[in-house]
Amino acid sequence: MLLLVALLLQPIVSPGHEFQNSKPQIQTIEHLKVYSFVALVTVTNIKDVNPANDAQPLKELNVRVEELFKGNQSSVVYTSATQTSLPIQENEKWIVFCKVVDGKLMFEANGPTTKFVYPVKHDNEYEGTALLLRLRKLLNDKED
Repeated sequence: MLLLVALLLQPIVSPGHEFQNSKPQIQTIEHLKVYSFVALVTVTNIKDVNPANDAQPLKELNVRVEELFKGNQSSVVYTSATQTSLPIQENEKWIVFCKVVDGKLMFEANGPTTKFVYPVKHDNEYEGTALLLRLRKLLNDKED
């Protein structure tokens, strides 16, 4: 078990490279500075807040914060991600990284936002667990 935790906490990319699979990687506290809100959330409701024929449709996600890493509590976040680029469903857990855009907490499909699945059943589900452990470690190291 300790070996698994140690492996999950290892950097996913080599030093100096912040991207893997075109997603920004969170390796240091510095990587968190650009985000206003970082949290593990459960999506409780999703609704479109502008017409589907808009060039960039916007979705409002009602969320329940399970673990807050940065920012103030919020029950609503927004995304312009599509179901193709980031398939989000109600009752799923996500680690969201939001910036303030036009007064709204927004996250993008090409950011580090990651689905969290536990217990892990498939190889592609380890990413969320690794990210959660890394965030906890970064914030614990910061407090020391």
